[in-house]
Amino acid sequence: MGYNVSINAGILNHFGTAVLRVGDTLIRSSFGLITNSRVRCSSKLIYRGRTAVDFFNPAPLLLGLKVNLIREILYGLVDELAQLPDKNFVDVIRERVIIEGPTIDGIVGDLPAINIHRGRDHGLQTFVKFREICGAGPSNNFSQLRNTINCPEIMKLRQAYENAKDIDLFVGGILEFPTLGSVLGFTFTCLMTKQFGHLRHGDRFWYERNDPIAAFTLPQLEEIRKTSLSRVYCDNTDNVIFIQKNAFKLRTGNNGDNPVIDCDFIPRVNLEVFRRGGRAHW
Repeated sequence: MGYNVSINAGILNHFGTAVLRVGDTLIRSSFGLITNSRVRCSSKLIYRGRTAVDFFNPAPLLLGLKVNLIREILYGLVDELAQLPDKNFVDVIRERVIIEGPTIDGIVGDLPAINIHRGRDHGLQTFVKFREICGAGPSNNFSQLRNTINCPEIMKLRQAYENAKDIDLFVGGILEFPTLGSVLGFTFTCLMTKQFGHLRHGDRFWYERNDPIAAFTLPQLEEIRKTSLSRVYCDNTDNVIFIQKNAFKLRTGNNGDNPVIDCDFIPRVNLEVFRRGGRAHW
């Protein structure tokens, strides 16, 4: 893995201001607190949290005044389906977001609207400009957007914008249909790929860098790549005894590709390979 000194590993303005904000579409209106059985491969929902209540005032939840607690939140995250990144936002972030202001409780705001305004404050180029940079071709009118945006969404854009060249990056990005092999549309997939490429190739401390002095050995890299979120859960919570092999995917039955298994069968990182001359180097 080569390091390119000419690549800036910093976060690009359009990425932090618009592209990564697609995560706001993943916010749920509720979340489950689930306990993981210590004696059998099972789980139980013990509380259904509401974003409108528990996210904006988490103290009773975190202090155990309602239920007990962080471990159950963590396990709930791997036991329930995530939202898809799309144009849909739950009501709570469109009506209940608190912005700092002169009043005691702040000012109620609309998060998608804030995202659009933020992009304009930062002077971002418009959606069609980034779309063209990514290779989608000219976008001089709304009809030319049809190769990445479905017709019903284009009709909505026509109602909101006088000219296709005025479409905000955040708006156009979340309206694109998913491209092959991605959950994001063409433009956001392109821009996100470029950003993470910069983070990788512009970082002289990247762990896979082939540096004759500082590089990890192949056995060390093999151990590092054993790291998994499931293993992190097993090592850092005292009630997760069973978990699916891939915590980022929903669990399946025993005959599926992601069954729930005992933590003892999830690979650990062998730190012994990082010892040199009998002394540990970490």
